[in-house]
Amino acid sequence: MIVALVYTSSAAYAQTYGNFTVFAEQRAILLHGPIERDSPAHFRKALSKLTDVQSIVLRSPGGVVVAALEIAAEINSRDLLTLVEDGHVCASACSILFFSGKQRVALGQLGVHQMSASKGGSLSGVQFLLADVLSAFDHFGVDDRVLQKMLRTSPDDMYFFSTEQKSTWHIDRFTKSDIGTTYASVPRLT
Repeated sequence: MIVALVYTSSAAYAQTYGNFTVFAEQRAILLHGPIERDSPAHFRKALSKLTDVQSIVLRSPGGVVVAALEIAAEINSRDLLTLVEDGHVCASACSILFFSGKQRVALGQLGVHQMSASKGGSLSGVQFLLADVLSAFDHFGVDDRVLQKMLRTSPDDMYFFSTEQKSTWHIDRFTKSDIGTTYASVPRLT
């Protein structure tokens, strides 16, 4: 079992931008809540306040896929560790952020499902967006079995990966040496 150091952070020291909160001492950004259309701008603002960020902690039910893809590209380009804490959920579009981490650990629930068209959206639009998600997952090295679960789960349902799947499908991606250094510095935010 992985053991992480537990940090408590005073709200007085945290800065919040939309659904992103910066924890400078831990060099972490917390996403708490849905991914919205303006989330990429909020994320960029949080990043500008924390130039030495190492990790992003994910607590989100999902949201706007286009915004998630934009944030995920930034996470991936900065080689950030992505973390879903024990007792928390990262689902739907949030999983795109999770999979963008070069190092990633899902101690909590990680869920995927099919995309659906928003009001007035078209099947063609969903297919173009799906192509973007598949390209991103290919770039992030996501196992094809993850994609199969995503594509076979109705948008009204959610598929949550088991602990065994997280390990054998390389959903969790870190090395034992990273546990003592990088992962140990990831906060358990309260």
